[in-house]
Amino acid sequence: MTRRRELIATSLLLLTVPCTRAAGGNVVRLRGDVLVNGGRLYPDGWIQTGDTVETGPASAVVFTIGDTALWMRPLTRMTVHRGYSINAVSGLRMVTGAVLAVFGKLPGGRGASRHLTTPTITVGVRGTGIYMEHERNDNTYFCNCYGEVDVSLNNAPGVRERLEAQYHASRTFFTEPRRGMISELTPPKNHEDQELEFLASLIGQRTAWQITGQRGPKDGRGQFYR
Repeated sequence: MTRRRELIATSLLLLTVPCTRAAGGNVVRLRGDVLVNGGRLYPDGWIQTGDTVETGPASAVVFTIGDTALWMRPLTRMTVHRGYSINAVSGLRMVTGAVLAVFGKLPGGRGASRHLTTPTITVGVRGTGIYMEHERNDNTYFCNCYGEVDVSLNNAPGVRERLEAQYHASRTFFTEPRRGMISELTPPKNHEDQELEFLASLIGQRTAWQITGQRGPKDGRGQFYR
């Protein structure tokens, strides 16, 4: 099974798994082998800010912390950074794999942001839905599903790109600038609208297209049909 087919198959299957949060903890759905700080995660377990989470092959986990909802794909290693309190996510550091996330808006106005990092990029996010996937060639695929983000290369931090999206603005970001460009347009892949809608519902939100009743072409440009 290719990487793309594995991600899609595991994701769609996880949507059919009953919610587990009622049993305790903040895990909403769990499939396969998931470790938190090296110890096995169970359906009634907790994932807190400051923890490092790892998913095994054909494994995935959905959980919430405060106003953040996260869906980790198979073979992902990620640390959740603590903000002003134990229930506040200030950012994510993803070393391998892929994650889908919905973030509530931070207090503090336009300048307030969380920071997401992969081996390739650093992203400043506000209230938005995102998907990011670290690729085998060390590039990072990043989709700003809705909202506004700023992306910079770790190897060229002074060079930034802003992505504003009503409906999926997506790029592949390079490890180094190429002919003055840090990314290329890449159509949305490996995540679905229904997954984002599900995550948003867990933290009492709706996606941009649910609010407006409009969807656009999935061409990576981020705009609704007019």
